[in-house]
Amino acid sequence: MELQFFGANCIKIITKKQNVVVDDNLAELGGSKITKSQDILLSTDTTMPMLDSAFQVVMPGEYEIGGVSIHGVSVSGYGGEADNKDSVLYTVAYQDTTVAVAGHMKPDLTDDQLESLGLVDILVLPIGNGGHTLDGTQALKLIKKIEPKVIIPTSYAEKGLKLPEDTMSLDDVIAGLGMEPLARVDKFRLKDHDVTGSTKLIILEKS
Repeated sequence: MELQFFGANCIKIITKKQNVVVDDNLAELGGSKITKSQDILLSTDTTMPMLDSAFQVVMPGEYEIGGVSIHGVSVSGYGGEADNKDSVLYTVAYQDTTVAVAGHMKPDLTDDQLESLGLVDILVLPIGNGGHTLDGTQALKLIKKIEPKVIIPTSYAEKGLKLPEDTMSLDDVIAGLGMEPLARVDKFRLKDHDVTGSTKLIILEKS
C-alpha cells in the first residue's frame, strides 16, 4: 500500500488491485481533480462533489471492493452540534495495513466509535485551525485516543489552492503537534520506515 497527497484533504491510497481517493474537491479549490473512472472515491461529508468513479462512498457502512476493505464510521463534523453525526471517518484496509482518513471532524470519539475503528496503522488527519478544522491541541487529543503508528497531517495552507485565509502553515502545524517529523516523502509506504514505539509524524509532500 502506498499513499500520495494532493493538497487540502485529498489523499490517494494505491494498492495492487484498486486505488482509493479521499475528498477530491480540488477543482472547487482552484486545482484539478485527480479521480479516475476506475477509482473508488470516498467523501468524508456530503458537501464533496460527485465525480465519475467506479464507486463513490458518502455514507457510513462496510464495503469490500477489489480486495480493499472500507469501513465508514459516523462522527461529529467540525462546527456542528455534538450529537449531529454529519461526517464520516473511514478506515481502508488492504493486506496487513489499515489507514484511517478523517474529514473535518471534532476530536471527541466514544468508546463504541473507537472499537468500531479497530487498530489503525496510519492516521490521515486535517489540521489547519481557522475555525474549520482541528488545531494542534485537538489533533493530539484524537491521536492519543486512536493511537496510530503514523500521523500524516493535511489541510494546512499551501500555494495553488483556495483555503481559508487563517489556515495554519505546515510549520505551525508541526509546532502545534510538538513532534519532530520522522521523514518528508512524496510517497509513503509503511514498510519503508521504522515506526516502532510512539506515534511518528510523517510529512507527505504534495504530488
